[in-house]
Amino acid sequence: MNDNLKQDYCVAFLDILGFKYMTGQEKITETYRMLAGIIQKMKGFLKEYIEKNGRALDILDQVNMMQFADTIVLIFPKQPYISLYCFQAVSKLQFELAKEGIYLRGGINSGILYMDTIDNVYFGDAWNGAVKLEEEAKYPRVIIEKSICDMVKEWLQEVNESVLEFYEEDKIYMLPVLSDIFIQKSDSEKDYESIVENLERNVKEQENSKEVLKKYKWMAEKLLDNNTVQDNQNIKEHVLKVENDIKKFLEHDSTTP
Repeated sequence: MNDNLKQDYCVAFLDILGFKYMTGQEKITETYRMLAGIIQKMKGFLKEYIEKNGRALDILDQVNMMQFADTIVLIFPKQPYISLYCFQAVSKLQFELAKEGIYLRGGINSGILYMDTIDNVYFGDAWNGAVKLEEEAKYPRVIIEKSICDMVKEWLQEVNESVLEFYEEDKIYMLPVLSDIFIQKSDSEKDYESIVENLERNVKEQENSKEVLKKYKWMAEKLLDNNTVQDNQNIKEHVLKVENDIKKFLEHDSTTP
């Protein structure tokens, strides 16, 4: 058992929001098309960032990934460069799925972890804490335990790299929300147009679900904080329209007897 007991590991526990709605009879084929190969996409993103930074690809062997139903899990050693690459991969996956109208919520935590990769048995403080953070996230965001953020920031300063800014809200640290910092800037405007179009479609489909609309309202607010959206008047106006639609639906819900 001691060989399987890891003292300082990270677990990223990611949940696909609205999965029950997405897997109804009318949506299941489309959902499968969008979600098929998520683990391979994550490995591709990791490989991209590892190669970009001149690291050996055997780092990939230190990251365990799995997917079951609406949950995606990454498990990796609590080391700054591996953590950073995993952050980048999760951020890019979050962004790419949002272009399809699919939203991720999650938590990344560290601690002791029992790991049996042969029989797929995992448990311990790292896992439990990640699940708890995912539940606390509420909105489509990925919350990170502060000690992991501090470790990555300190390492980046030591190697004279620019510090990755973790978004902080109500003393909660999270990955940048729907950020294009890890994609080709030449594509970012088109990508944000796709994100807003799909958000608008989802708002109309969920206009009677108050709790879901609150999450979409939060997303619209975060999009308006984004520099690419701020710099493009057409996209900005589109987000404002979507935000206004959400407010109308919420007001209608509150006034309906």
